[in-house]
Amino acid sequence: MRVAKFLDLTSSAIEPLNVMVGNDGVMVYNHYHPQVPISIQGHSFTIDLYALPISGADIVLGVHWLRQLGPITTDYTTLSMSFTYLGQPVQLVVDIPVRLVFASAHQLKHMFQNTSIFRPFHTHTHTRSNPRSPHITFPEP
Repeated sequence: MRVAKFLDLTSSAIEPLNVMVGNDGVMVYNHYHPQVPISIQGHSFTIDLYALPISGADIVLGVHWLRQLGPITTDYTTLSMSFTYLGQPVQLVVDIPVRLVFASAHQLKHMFQNTSIFRPFHTHTHTRSNPRSPHITFPEP
C-alpha cells in the first residue's frame, strides 16, 4: 500500500476479500491497481497488483502472477526460475547472496509464541560449542 501511494498508482475499488496470512490472521483488501508495469532483472511485465497492508516487502508476486506465466522450471540448486513470456525465454536468478542465520531453540520458541514467524524454511541440528544445543536455520532476508 505504501509503494502504491508513493508511485501514485491508479486504484480501483473491488468487493472486499479476506486473505488468510501465515500467522493465522486475516487481512482485507478492497483495492487493486490494474496493469502496473514492473521490471525484474531487465524483463518487463504488466500485472494487476492487489493492495494489502503488509510490511517487509514492497511487492509480493504470488500465484496470480505465476499462473499468467504458464509452465515454469524452478532450479533450487541455482535459485533460478525459467519460463517463456510473450514468446521470449526468461530466466530469473536470485541476485542477492543467501546467508543462513542460526536461531537457538529458545529464540525459535519465542518467535512462535509472539507469532513473529509462521514456519521455518529449513531445520536441522547443528553442532556448535554445545553438541546438545539444536539450532534452526533460516535464510536471511
